[in-house]
This record gives sequence, structure tokens and C-alpha cells, in this order.
Amino acid sequence: ALHREAGRPSGAAPSFEGLRLAHLILDMGFGGAERLAQNLAIAMGKCGARCHVLCLDAVSGNTEPLTRHGIPVELLKRRPVPFDPVVCLRLVRRLKALGIGLLHAHDLASLAYAVAAGRALGIPVVMTEHSRHYIEERVLRRLEKRLLCLGVGRLVTIGTRVRRAGE
Repeated sequence: ALHREAGRPSGAAPSFEGLRLAHLILDMGFGGAERLAQNLAIAMGKCGARCHVLCLDAVSGNTEPLTRHGIPVELLKRRPVPFDPVVCLRLVRRLKALGIGLLHAHDLASLAYAVAAGRALGIPVVMTEHSRHYIEERVLRRLEKRLLCLGVGRLVTIGTRVRRAGE
């Protein structure tokens, strides 16, 4: 199944030794998606992963915890167009330079770039769907999500309600 609901892990923490992971997000503001991306990067870093946070639009909010844990936060600076091929190329080059082995998108816009870059480099892509506000009432958004998810290895939702909203 493509969908998996996020849950609390049980037992010993897994080892992510040697994994190079990039979290792709619009901005590191103060919302729930940003907090989850930050917490995942820090937790996985403590388990051996080498994490990077790549922002498409801005780096705002509190990035100090990431910096304190040695997790770089970089801005790719997307132009205000539906899809910016220049930033996509910049993302591909950056992922290649960092040796990223797994790409984690945290919103639908980031997913479009993640799928394109993941396909170009052969990197698996996962997405966490944090909310349903942008897809629940809009048929075009649901179609966009379904098409983009063809390039996703795993879609993680934060709960049953979010998962059902996109079906």
C-alpha cells in the first residue's frame, strides 16, 4: 500500500547509519510540517543519518535547533511560477553534490520538485502529507496529488482523516 499512517515507534531506535537524507519543504516557518521536518531531521541525525533541509521559498522561523545539531538549512529560491525548471536543476545538482540517497517532501509543491529530481537521479522519494486543506475540496489538487504520487515510494499521512481526504 502506498499510504502509511504515522505512528509512534516502539522498541529501540533504528539505525540510519550512512543514510544521506534531504527534507524538501517550502519554508522552515513555525507550522506543523516545519516542526515535523525539524524533529525528524534531528531524531534521524541522532540515529546516524546525515540530514539536510532544503527550502524552496524561504528560510524563516526557528532553524537554530537544526543548526545546533549540525543540520544545514539551505535556500534554493524558487521563482513565483507554477514550476521553476531552474530551481529543479539547482535541486538536482545539490542532491547529487550531497550524495543524497532519500528525498522527503513535506508538501505538494515540494513533491513536484522531489519527484522530478528523484527520477533524474534515481533517488527514492517519500512524502508526508501534513494536512488536507489544499486537496479536500479541489478536484484538480486531488488529481495532481495522485499523479505526483506515481513517483513516490511511500506516502505517510498524519492520520486517517488526512489519508481519506485525498482518496
